[in-house]
Amino acid sequence: MSRDLAKEVDEALKQDKYDIQLFLRFLKSYVMAGTQPDKRLLLGILLQTLPRFHSNDFLACISLVPGHVQDAPYVEKELGTIYDLENYLSCGRFVQFWEVWNQSKSLPAASPSFESQVRAGILIVVSSTLEKVPVAKMAAYLGVNPDQLQSTLTEAASIAGEAVSIVSCDTETVTFAKSIFNAPESDSNQQPLRFSDIVSIVS
Repeated sequence: MSRDLAKEVDEALKQDKYDIQLFLRFLKSYVMAGTQPDKRLLLGILLQTLPRFHSNDFLACISLVPGHVQDAPYVEKELGTIYDLENYLSCGRFVQFWEVWNQSKSLPAASPSFESQVRAGILIVVSSTLEKVPVAKMAAYLGVNPDQLQSTLTEAASIAGEAVSIVSCDTETVTFAKSIFNAPESDSNQQPLRFSDIVSIVS
């Protein structure tokens, strides 16, 4: 069973095809067998899930990698790097992600769409958090030079689909469509808290 799944995963990775259900079945099969998965396939799966850091795909996969496998010498160094990369993405430290990624020589070659998918994921997070972003900052978040930003935004927005709506991108600012998340409005009927009210609660 594991051999058949390994062939399917290998083919999916070679074709740059994202199939989270296949990846989970593959990892579960090794948990059940109590054996170690092939290094290239394991790292390939985890790298495929990194661009979806705003979802639970990475956590779902890494939770199926037992501690003794994570600590095994054959993958320990590479898994440590992948953990760092995922942490930078999930914490919004996008500039640090690109710095570490560009220096990650020990990792296997990522899929052709990896960086484009990561940029789409970053764009989804940024657009749902901020309505306006300076061009220089947006370029740094996406790991490109400012003069490449327009084309990079177009590609990333196309991948992100309906999750991202760019209103404009001029020489200074990238503006996203307003939402209740990136431009929340206060309730006009909300009464301001008085210091005496706060004291009565905490005392």
